[in-house]
Amino acid sequence: MKILTRKIFREIRLNKFRSVVIVLTVTITIALGIGLLNIKESYDATIAAHYQNLNNADLRVRLSEFIPEENLTFILSKTNIQEAGIEDLEGRIFQFATVTHNRSDYNAYVIGVNFSKNTINHLEVEFGNHPTVESEVVIERHFASSFFLGGANSNLLGDTITLNSGLISENFTISGLVIDSDYLYPVDEQTNYATFNGELCILYVSLERLQTFLAVDGINEVLVKTNDRSHTANQLADQVLTEVIGSGKIRKVIYWDEAPDYTFFYFDNPHDKIGLVFGFFGLVAGSTAIYNSLSKLVIAQRSHIGLYGALGAKKREVFFHYLGLGVILSLAGIAIGWIAAGLLSISAVNVRADMHGFTTIKIGFDPGIWLGGSLLAIAVTAFFSFLATLPVLRLTPREAMIAPYSKSQLGNEPLLEKSLYKSGLVKRLNTKIPIRTVFMNKKRSISTIIAVATSMIILIAAVSLTYDLIYGMKQNYTEYEKYDMNVILQGPTNEKLIKSELQNIEGIKYAEGYINTQVFISDFNGESIRVPLHAFHENSTLREYHIISGNRKLSKEDLGKNSILVGSNLAEDHNIRIGEIITVTFDQANIFSLEVVGITGELIDNALLWTIEGLQAKTGDIQQIGIAENVTGFVFSFDEGVTQTQKTEVKSQITILYQPYLISDTKETLRTIETMMEMIMGLLIFVGLLGLGALILFTFSSISLTMMDREMEFLALRAMGAKRRSILKVIFLENLLYGLSGLFLGGILSIALLRPSYDFLITDMYIPVIVPIELWVIVIGCIIFCVFLSTSLLTWKTWRTSLPDMLHHRMIS
Repeated sequence: MKILTRKIFREIRLNKFRSVVIVLTVTITIALGIGLLNIKESYDATIAAHYQNLNNADLRVRLSEFIPEENLTFILSKTNIQEAGIEDLEGRIFQFATVTHNRSDYNAYVIGVNFSKNTINHLEVEFGNHPTVESEVVIERHFASSFFLGGANSNLLGDTITLNSGLISENFTISGLVIDSDYLYPVDEQTNYATFNGELCILYVSLERLQTFLAVDGINEVLVKTNDRSHTANQLADQVLTEVIGSGKIRKVIYWDEAPDYTFFYFDNPHDKIGLVFGFFGLVAGSTAIYNSLSKLVIAQRSHIGLYGALGAKKREVFFHYLGLGVILSLAGIAIGWIAAGLLSISAVNVRADMHGFTTIKIGFDPGIWLGGSLLAIAVTAFFSFLATLPVLRLTPREAMIAPYSKSQLGNEPLLEKSLYKSGLVKRLNTKIPIRTVFMNKKRSISTIIAVATSMIILIAAVSLTYDLIYGMKQNYTEYEKYDMNVILQGPTNEKLIKSELQNIEGIKYAEGYINTQVFISDFNGESIRVPLHAFHENSTLREYHIISGNRKLSKEDLGKNSILVGSNLAEDHNIRIGEIITVTFDQANIFSLEVVGITGELIDNALLWTIEGLQAKTGDIQQIGIAENVTGFVFSFDEGVTQTQKTEVKSQITILYQPYLISDTKETLRTIETMMEMIMGLLIFVGLLGLGALILFTFSSISLTMMDREMEFLALRAMGAKRRSILKVIFLENLLYGLSGLFLGGILSIALLRPSYDFLITDMYIPVIVPIELWVIVIGCIIFCVFLSTSLLTWKTWRTSLPDMLHHRMIS
């Protein structure tokens, strides 16, 4: 019937509230799902374009001692170099130090570069120029940038910066800001200091000038360019370097796949997972809202549908009428959602590109994501249009024109309702009516409760993840890593000597040594992979292990010489399970078979964890470390009341004594990580705001739609002399029952889904699941607000209606 087709647009116009609800529901779902997924596409395209422009290293080999630069020529001349896939090598100096700029001290990585031959990890100048004289240096652009205020600026050009190493200091002039593919990420994987936040300065000096400054001859870092960027080629190249240089001289090998080495920033780009998770939650919440809206519309027009049937309209024509209504509204929501998704993608990629220093920005577009998401939204709308229309389509025209109230009067009292009546808690009519309505209209009540519950999940998931990331960091540095400062040495040093020397430094309360080295293990494919190993003393008071799988009461003393702990990230990446025997290779003379007795879950957990005593029981000498006496680093805590000036003095004395590879302050590290995570979690905060809007929209609309089209029920109460307060109680109590039931169900679902959601979203961190009390207060407040808002709206609408006119209209119709 053409009349039904024409009636679609009339329905949209006359039922504005329902139409707006469906459009906004689809818009939020599209913005969350497609928008977040497209961020990944755009971000990946931007990274790919950037790496095409920069000839970055496939392997970065950091050495524990200096080797002659001529060794690189010797390596390239070896006969098996082609088999290893090595195309080019470049040597440089990599040194931890401090710099002074504008009377402030900053931690720094000082890198000695041969600017005339710099082809691998080419330093692209953003502002200024490469050094032309030895007194000039360039710095990595993040030191001159701010995430909040925008990208790098040229204000630092021409400034004086002082390089400090031990007792030696020298002034240099900043000639340029550069982009280095090693430091696209704002947090360094060794120090955990943020480059963009002024915590870490990456300073590039002429190689010869830095050799003179440090009084060294040679290089301690090798950049490797391979013919094939595959993991196998990298391992072969690593093997050749190990044979030529010597495994004992290699401190760390960083493969071309930088993500595992920048673990703190690995969370930067899971937009596809966030899009899937929150898009799914939005789809479920939106589905119930769409169903409620269309269902109420169909029920309200039940008599009209019966009339159309009596006039000859077929059931499929009625169905396609409401299907068309839903699809048209869905298309409107998709159109607006596409705009919102596009703006979200472009804005996010521009912000990230500016933060990292990407010079080429690409906006990726995957038609499959956009069309697939849109078709899914249309399919969901069509499906719930069918569900909403089905009950009426089953009726004959005569049954459809009969008011639905007569059927609900014949129902029996549910058991819970009977219990409430017998308890004496429910006596008045205005209390019995909402309880009876909720229990007798099961489908309507269940769909409303589900809509409220699922709309909570988006908000709770986003805000809880934001909170738990910060909480997990603090917990890591208060319960597991309790030291105030961590020092990694250039080479093995006698632990007793370290302790005796530290006793003479005022301000240090307690210190202990540890082993920080790299070993090889075999993964599930039988390939040998290099992983870090950390070993503390059994009686360590500054380092605890957080065991999440296995015997959680296992102490470090229980590990012994045949047991080892594996970090959760490492275990997940290489399918390592409790009770397995893994082969740990230090060198050819020290290969041990150890049982995995526990999986640890700490903030960044990609290492093997053992004890020094366990190592000592196996061997006394590994890779020239001399386990029986030597350590490769130490941690210590400060005395109570130590001032920042005293801490700086302690750090200076340690630098003079040991010339360490790096010194990291736990408080600075924690503050840096918090700052960085807050920036990264800006996306989650945005999703949380969308979740808050979805919670209010879906809760308010679902509750309001449940009560709409019941004017005659409330007008009957008015006709019987009920006061406005009594009607207000009826509406409020029914709305409150829906809201509280949805809150209860949503709370259970949220808590049940958070752990699997965390594990799916974040693969390189172990995050505890805690829903802050403040969030529950916000959720409860939003639901109560929606209950009051819906109650006020419906009460006002009921009381504003003229009773004689409405009764007269109903009698005529």
